[in-house]
Amino acid sequence: MPLLQKAAPPAAEPIPAPATGDRAALLAHLLGAPPARSATEVRSAARPRRSRSTRYDRGVQLAATAIGLAGCALIWLIGSYFTLRALATLGVGLAATGLAPVHMLLQIGPAAERLSAEALNARWPSTLLAWALPLGVTLLETGFDPARASGRSSRLIWGVVLSLDAVTSALGMQPILGRLVGDAPSAWALAAALGILLAVLPEKLARRLILENV
Repeated sequence: MPLLQKAAPPAAEPIPAPATGDRAALLAHLLGAPPARSATEVRSAARPRRSRSTRYDRGVQLAATAIGLAGCALIWLIGSYFTLRALATLGVGLAATGLAPVHMLLQIGPAAERLSAEALNARWPSTLLAWALPLGVTLLETGFDPARASGRSSRLIWGVVLSLDAVTSALGMQPILGRLVGDAPSAWALAAALGILLAVLPEKLARRLILENV
């Protein structure tokens, strides 16, 4: 072989083709570009961030639901207080016993209704029984709600109990509203509207919050 003749350069080794049949990877292999990431890889890479965001949103939703349920419980306590207040005005001694802890804690009501801590400790069974009255009313309204019970007797009981609940709440609020408003008819109308609201709102709102967010 002549000395001046250049040796032929070694043939380039062929780059192995992708083992898979992915067209995007095959095209990138032919063009010498890095293969594009498949949709599965993109989804798997984004999954951890999405999972963290989902857990955060769920935690915020549950916390907001808990605050909303606490607000419903507070509305129920206010309505129950005015119900017991009306019963105490009508001469039900058990209702007056149930109001005594609230009056002592908040320092409201006549001084004769505020019992000492020792007297309250001695009367705690009667106090629990007094607050069981509005709780029983709420359970009757919830169980015989026309949205759940379709019988005629159930609807009759629901209507009677709801009316008594609204009326007693209105009777308990009317003296306070009368001093604030000054006009007796306006105070009665406002007390009736608030009585119906306090009787209906807490349970229905709490139920909607639980069904929608829990």
